[in-house]
Formats: sequence, C-alpha cells, structure tokens
Amino acid sequence: MKIHVVMGTTGEYSDRIEWPVAAYADEAMARAHVVVASAEARKLYKASQGEGVELGTAADPNRVIDYTGASYDIIEVDLRDEVPEPFAPAPEKAS
Repeated sequence: MKIHVVMGTTGEYSDRIEWPVAAYADEAMARAHVVVASAEARKLYKASQGEGVELGTAADPNRVIDYTGASYDIIEVDLRDEVPEPFAPAPEKAS
C-alpha cells in the first residue's frame, strides 16, 4: 500500500530544512493539506515581513519559515508490514 507524506521545506543550500508534516492513504487529502499549509505559510511569511517565524498550526505543528519562505510537497512511500531481509533483491516495479 502506498501512503502520501506531506513534507515541509524551508531554506536553501546548506541551510535547507525538511520535515514530515502528515501522512495520508488518500492522495487527494494529502494534496488538500498541501494547499492549506502553503496558504498559511504565505500568510505567516508576509506577516513576518520576510524575517521568518516558527509558528505551528493544525496544518503544520512544526512549521519553520526562514527568509526564503516555506513550501510543501508530497512524497509517496510504501507502507510495509515487515522488515526486509538484508541484501534481498528489490521487488519488481509494476509497469
């Protein structure tokens, strides 16, 4: 089963920070979360006048916004129910 993890990002180059925000089984819900978190981040960034802010909300309890703003995206990962054997071949990808 695939899950969709909403990730937050701020900074650039060596000052880049990424953090997991939430995970959803439903991709549409994850995309809706990205929309809400992104809108909040833009509003908070504007209110901070580009100085950055650390302010958690329900959309992102661990939000950090630096001078570059914050952005959100989704990564897709497999939800597993067992640990793979060491050096076992990767499962074949479905086409």
